[in-house]
Amino acid sequence: MKHPQVIDQERGFPLVIDPAAVGLTHPGHKALTSWCLDHTADLNALLQRYGALLFRGFGADNREALSSFVNKVFGEPAAYVDGNSPRTKMSEGVYTSTEFPASETITMHNELSYSQQWPRHLVFCCVTPAASGGETPLTDGHALLQALDPDLPAMFREKKVRYIRNLHGGSGFGPTWQETFETEDRAAVDAWLAQGDAEAVWQEDGSLRISQVREAVVEHPETGHEVWFNQADQFHPSQLGEDLYEAMMTLYEDERALPIFSEFGDGTPITTEMVRHIKETALQQAVRFPWQRGDLVIIDNMRIMHGRMPFEGDRKILVSMV
Repeated sequence: MKHPQVIDQERGFPLVIDPAAVGLTHPGHKALTSWCLDHTADLNALLQRYGALLFRGFGADNREALSSFVNKVFGEPAAYVDGNSPRTKMSEGVYTSTEFPASETITMHNELSYSQQWPRHLVFCCVTPAASGGETPLTDGHALLQALDPDLPAMFREKKVRYIRNLHGGSGFGPTWQETFETEDRAAVDAWLAQGDAEAVWQEDGSLRISQVREAVVEHPETGHEVWFNQADQFHPSQLGEDLYEAMMTLYEDERALPIFSEFGDGTPITTEMVRHIKETALQQAVRFPWQRGDLVIIDNMRIMHGRMPFEGDRKILVSMV
């Protein structure tokens, strides 16, 4: 590879790869796909070294381009089963990025780290960059672990995280269980959850309550480094903000009845101060870059956390999970 460049020299990622860097004189997403298929070992080595790769100048700016690339390079993508973020399914294995209001920041996280199954890699493509803002910041989970107050990871290692979700059946706040599991079949949901030792209870009103304890710090299978790997802050009620929290608690007698909730695995509370420290430190560690139309980004979902900055104008980023 000619003249490899990274966006953030200090943090050492993501690696930027353009057509010239890989000797392609006729760029395009089909040429990129062919290069990756011909250089599988190189692609894997680059992902292991950098954790995040930004392919720029290959014109991967639509659903078909992303779907074709992913299916040929990685194989059949995963469905967003057990997902908690609002998004639109564009086709099999291709989804919009999280559809939160443009004014909000999506905090740093590893996709589906609360679930029994998570994607090993995420592949994003930029269809329409925002007029301003809208970056997808990236944070190395090992670097974050080193940057946090050491007492905090030690506590999370010991106690782990309990995630609680209350998924309604068609009327209520948050996602339905049908949307979450992409099925109308309760038995299929029960079978899926049973594989991961989740406590699942169907309520009389047709809703589903799920409680599951997961690791908060894990060892990366390739680097051997410990990484921060959880979404405790995103499930925490402090994410609602004071006004919305107070409004929601007029409807719910117990915080554990909220659509999503997190606490330590032993039932003790994760404090608002802990959540604030995690969120602020993760964002301080983040690498940001402005999206360009046709950008394609591959990230190691266990090593690299991602989020979203507020934006103005139209913005459309698609994602596949593999």
